[in-house]
Amino acid sequence: MLVQDVHRRGHQFRVETTFHRLTAPLDYILYSPSIEEVHRQPRIQTEPLILAPKAGYYQEDPVVVLDFRSLYPSVTIAYNLCYSTCLGVLREGGSLEGRLGVDLRYKTDLPALQREDVLFSPSGAMFVPASCREGLLPRLLRLVLDTRFEVQAALEHVAGPAGDTEAQVQLKARQFALKMLANTAYGYTAASFTGRMPCVDLAEAIVSLGRLTLERAIRQIEDTPAWGAEVLYGDTDSIFVLLKGRSRAEAFVMGETIAAAITAANPSPVRLQFEKVLQPTLLLVKKRYAGYMWTSPQQTTPTFLAKGIETVRRDQCAATAKVARRLLVSLFDGADPRTLHGLYTKEVSKFQRGVCDPYECIFRRAVKLQRYAGKDVSHLPLGAHLALQEMQKDMARTPYWGERLPYVVARSLHSDRLKDRVVHPERLLEVSCEGEKGWSIDAEYYITKHLNAAVDRLLLGVHLSASRWFREMPRRYHNSALLRVSDFRRVERRRIKSREEKGLPGSTISERTITPLSREEPSTVAHKRSRPSTDELDVISIDSSVEEIQRDSTIVCSDNSEVGSPPVRARTLDGYYQHLQCVVCGAGMMNPREQNRRITSYMHGGDAHRPATGEAAPLHTLPPTCEACWSDPQRLLLHVMAGYHLLGRRLAALRRVCQSCIGGTMDIEDCAVAAVSPHIVQAKVRETDLTCTSTDCELNFEKTRVTELYIQYELWGWFLRQYFW
Repeated sequence: MLVQDVHRRGHQFRVETTFHRLTAPLDYILYSPSIEEVHRQPRIQTEPLILAPKAGYYQEDPVVVLDFRSLYPSVTIAYNLCYSTCLGVLREGGSLEGRLGVDLRYKTDLPALQREDVLFSPSGAMFVPASCREGLLPRLLRLVLDTRFEVQAALEHVAGPAGDTEAQVQLKARQFALKMLANTAYGYTAASFTGRMPCVDLAEAIVSLGRLTLERAIRQIEDTPAWGAEVLYGDTDSIFVLLKGRSRAEAFVMGETIAAAITAANPSPVRLQFEKVLQPTLLLVKKRYAGYMWTSPQQTTPTFLAKGIETVRRDQCAATAKVARRLLVSLFDGADPRTLHGLYTKEVSKFQRGVCDPYECIFRRAVKLQRYAGKDVSHLPLGAHLALQEMQKDMARTPYWGERLPYVVARSLHSDRLKDRVVHPERLLEVSCEGEKGWSIDAEYYITKHLNAAVDRLLLGVHLSASRWFREMPRRYHNSALLRVSDFRRVERRRIKSREEKGLPGSTISERTITPLSREEPSTVAHKRSRPSTDELDVISIDSSVEEIQRDSTIVCSDNSEVGSPPVRARTLDGYYQHLQCVVCGAGMMNPREQNRRITSYMHGGDAHRPATGEAAPLHTLPPTCEACWSDPQRLLLHVMAGYHLLGRRLAALRRVCQSCIGGTMDIEDCAVAAVSPHIVQAKVRETDLTCTSTDCELNFEKTRVTELYIQYELWGWFLRQYFW
């Protein structure tokens, strides 16, 4: 078998190649049916045994997990199941069917049926024993399994004790390849659509005998009073056994006892192995469970195990998986409902404050555009909507079949439709020279549609509800707009005009407004964002908004709206109010009227009277700060400047990492050409040119977040010095 065939061709080719190496010396020919013959076969009726689990949370009692070692290959060997040993199919009435697999004119060997040791499978297929004729498929699987067990023994007794890491990696890969070869042999016989040599009767016999083996094991466990065991769940080749009132040490002993007894009741090489002990255990539905795994009595620290739930599923974002895992770990550690409630509130508050990592909010789901042909565009998955948007810009970005496209759900006041808020993660990396982001994560969507739904499913067994917790929480979302250079410039002009009208001297503040990234005049700095500046947009005050609400004609201008674009009408009551949260401590909530009083005081040179009728006080010209932080200016400024310097060091460290990754630092080749073209080297090492847009790098999102905070802290420090001193 060629190396390129291993990568390009499927599992059937590997099984057939290995099978051919065994059958060719014995003068056997592999039959190749046509597509029509394959499709004329009856469909497989027998399914593996999957019991409905007894869902619940088992905290004190240990659950023993028993697993049949290579069940389907072992059943094939034990009962001599093969193409060459099948005598035909017996119908329910007792007559012969006259068909075997794709052969519609099969004639049963009647003298062979007179043997007393003929095996009748539950599906009706008949097989001769190995004493009459040894099957080729059992012989192949025996060689594969024996080789795999030898590799496992070498891994456990040779490479492991010697500490040879390279040998361990190679042996693990080899035993896994042999395992996959043995397990896919059943799929080779059951491939009824594009199969190379399928035989539905042989495949049904393997499944039915595997199902019968599992049923007999479950019956034996429940019918043995000395064990005192209860079967909670069974899945194809695994059994979950509850041992009530037993300790963990007793569970290990009882698990070995049960496995040995069931192994002795089955023909060789069918073997039931003791795999692990779960304590505590959370059983949800079929193929979905979690718990603390213990593999030996000497183990002191458990291993978190999760199957099929949101913590390991690829269709969930990392933020949901991380929060769900933390809640489960706390539950398994013995946390009470109050502790779980506090942990949930803490994690959700991070979403509301906007401090969650955008990298963890990325969805990566498979997109299959051909499957959606002829369907309504409004009902397409979110990934498909994003793919169509990208294709309208560049047809070269058409995704291939099954490609996992990354996307996030962002906030927008332009549209309430979910498909209009789906953007590529690259948009989250857009930060202007004024520290303004073009897009931000829609925390409400992630909390209500994904996090709460996932946590509710996990905590249903302990009668807790994340949705109820969320309804009881205060809505403390981070500010929709923070400090902006454009706001400072506009407010400074109004302040100077107001003082001149009163006959007071003009502002003592420097006319130069800083731009922290470039240190240049704002008029000469090109905005690095796609949307235009919001200098001309009016920000509506709280009082004027309330008055317009009463008239039912309030229009709220979005922070993301463009100049000259039609205004956006607010949809809900929350859209009329800005959620003001302290930007320093992040805990206290701002009183909007107190914020307006400060704005008025700042604009009128310390005079705290209300502005004239019709004059709207900008809402975001002062940093939203709680009373505790605002009452101590020196401590407030010290806190802001400390955060500014800390963020500066963090940003410098992140930029050094980015430079070493994308080639921003000087190397030997750069030094060699420096004398000839020094401007090239200077441009290469300039920090502002580190425009990496990779969405697969977590540090890239962290650098964007730190850059935004760094600019904001510099603006806060500048403003506080001008306001108080």
